Amino acid sequence: MTSIHTVRPTHEGDLLVNGHARVPGKLTVTGSLTVYGVLFDEGPDCRITVGGELTAAGVFVDGDLHVTGDIRAEVLYCAAIPDTTPKTGVIHSRLIMEDDYRRWRSRLGDATHVDVAADDLSADGEVVRRLRKLLTPDVFDANGFDHRALFDLMIDGRPVFLPG
Repeated sequence: MTSIHTVRPTHEGDLLVNGHARVPGKLTVTGSLTVYGVLFDEGPDCRITVGGELTAAGVFVDGDLHVTGDIRAEVLYCAAIPDTTPKTGVIHSRLIMEDDYRRWRSRLGDATHVDVAADDLSADGEVVRRLRKLLTPDVFDANGFDHRALFDLMIDGRPVFLPG
């Protein structure tokens, strides 16, 4: 299992984390942030600010996320993404999930987008039928899609996307 690192509140320049990165409150990186694992925070009072690009296997943020450059993550889950994110960059992701209904159509590329507050995520909903074609069965339960199970699998180093 990959280790989980708690990151310090401020970092000048680029920051590289070998493993998963836990943000307990606020994190400001003046350069780019690269996480060889999952970047996650501890709740809605958290705030992550990156002056450059953000790259991680997965990003799970319940608080605010501000990124000046591109975001690269196989899975991006954000409860609150301000209109300023990304300011100039593009989101490169296979799956984007968010609680706020904010869609940056010109910046999303080919990502599958799910509004977890507005979309029907029940077992027989249209979004879940679409996600079943993309994700492993381990991220679904009797009630439908479970985004926390998705990130638990990512933290354990297990695949979340179907082959192909």
